[in-house]
Amino acid sequence: MQAAVTQRAERPNRPSLTIAMTLFAAALLALLPNAPADAAVDRAAEEELICSLNDARRSEGLPPLRVNSDLTRVARAHSVVMGNRSHLHHNPNLAGDVTNWRVVGENVGRGPSAGALHRALMNSPGHRANILHTRYTDVGIGVERRGSTLWITQVFRLPRSSTSGTVPSCGADTTRVASSGGVPISGDWNGDGRTTPGRFIDGRWELSNSLAGNADITFSFGRRGDVPVTGDWNGDGVTTVGIVRNDTWYLRNGLSAGNAHHVFRYGRRTRGDVPITGDWNANGRDTIGIIRDGEWHLRNSLTGGPGQIVFTYGRVVHGDVPVTGDWNRNGRDGIGIIRGAEWHLRDSLSGGGAQVRFTW
Repeated sequence: MQAAVTQRAERPNRPSLTIAMTLFAAALLALLPNAPADAAVDRAAEEELICSLNDARRSEGLPPLRVNSDLTRVARAHSVVMGNRSHLHHNPNLAGDVTNWRVVGENVGRGPSAGALHRALMNSPGHRANILHTRYTDVGIGVERRGSTLWITQVFRLPRSSTSGTVPSCGADTTRVASSGGVPISGDWNGDGRTTPGRFIDGRWELSNSLAGNADITFSFGRRGDVPVTGDWNGDGVTTVGIVRNDTWYLRNGLSAGNAHHVFRYGRRTRGDVPITGDWNANGRDTIGIIRDGEWHLRNSLTGGPGQIVFTYGRVVHGDVPVTGDWNRNGRDGIGIIRGAEWHLRDSLSGGGAQVRFTW
């Protein structure tokens, strides 16, 4: 499903709302099924949209918007209405629902993920103008999830008097890999069923078959600036290595120097995609994925192509660290993110709340 969005800008000192621009690009329109029962506020998607919005403003030299709880309540209420009706429309009572305003505006949209919706909004001149409006200081975002569809409302305001909103701390960009001590990795290097550590330093791999920290296997594959990945690519029970260089993956079926056994293009590492690997279908073989603006795109083969499993989870481009693993011993890897010292893990390959959460 692609994203569909529409925008409204309200001029100051007008008694009623007027639509400054409504855009429904033919490529963005999508028919929706009846609303499923699993409806819920998606706070993770709200956070992702807020961080992406303020990132866009900072890139244009504009101050970030403050998040206000009163605007968030209005935005969430309208997203629920749109989800209930399966109909994308503006809030006809926006001028009355929002208080303390001199200028007020609204963006609404529906789509499969926060990242897709943010890109659709920024690619539309009217919606982009609301996001980058120089007079707005406050925002509230409400996201209602209905099955695989997100219904979103963004409410913008220039207040008459001061408000108590806050600018969220979205963290730093973790898509760049740089460490004088190398990049830590782990895997079952000898097929004994036990995971042990290793590290990648500018093309050199140092792997240990114990938890003592000694390097039992060393070899060169790749070079400085490559992103290391590991996985059991052929299902033989041994974890081997690979690197992502620019937008191309180079994977080996052995722990030695040599040519890659699998070479293909997937994702846009050059534009910030984060490579990940895991056994997504419990067939005993690890395959690939990327995380883009909070969207996970996973494939069940070592080839390029569209993501076969796509969902939103976490805020990887804003500081979350992604992790994957078989959390429940069902033979299939699940997903997770580390946010500060909190681990948020899910057994299923889908968005939603963490099924396991702890601090470490």
